[in-house]
Amino acid sequence: NRWLIDSGRIKEPLSVPAALACLRACVSGINPWDMTVPMLRTELQSRDLSSQGQKKELQVRLADAVSVETQRNSCEDVGLAYKSFAKLIACSFDLPHQHDLDSLCHLDATSLSQVLCDDFLHVKTEDKLLEVVTKWAHCPGRMIEMVDKVMPLVRFPLICSLTSPNPGLKTLLQASSILPALVKEALELQLTPLNKRKREKCWGTFTPQKFALIEGVLKKSTVPRNKRRRLCYEDKVPCLDPA
Repeated sequence: NRWLIDSGRIKEPLSVPAALACLRACVSGINPWDMTVPMLRTELQSRDLSSQGQKKELQVRLADAVSVETQRNSCEDVGLAYKSFAKLIACSFDLPHQHDLDSLCHLDATSLSQVLCDDFLHVKTEDKLLEVVTKWAHCPGRMIEMVDKVMPLVRFPLICSLTSPNPGLKTLLQASSILPALVKEALELQLTPLNKRKREKCWGTFTPQKFALIEGVLKKSTVPRNKRRRLCYEDKVPCLDPA
């Protein structure tokens, strides 16, 4: 922030999400949030992406695309800088007023993926996390293809409300190619009787399905969706009555 202010690029300090977006813009040479509509359309068309919609939609669509490109092509030091910013967001994710919801929803797809992968993501419950990710997914201009590469990082088996999803999640379920499979996997675990869970030693035999993620955001090949996050002390797979 100090360098940006001293160089005249900004007048006031940026939030952490905005600073991360600024870093990606510096690395790529493309800042969707500073572009005119014709410039945005040209960049989107060069990537064979839709150039239809209002300016904000075009900005979101291009920011997601550029984030995937910079994640794939950046050197190791820059990659570590991305992770450091993502960790700052993750560590204050659940603190009131630290990062307003609108700011979080403007995180590009790669940056949000890195936040969701962080071991110290500070959130009370997976239900709360899904609420934010769902709102992020409904941001105008966000492509369902990008949503599908972020959603597998949400630990659906820990979410209590899947049998009666809210309208936002219902809409995504209708549009997504992978969300129905994620919810099906979660409900199968939730319907597993307690005595069977104990015999299997806390899901020792369960292997989560693999879904495509954004390249470079997760070193492990699978997401442990049946296990609570380190700081979500109260989360567990609920036990549903099949009746």
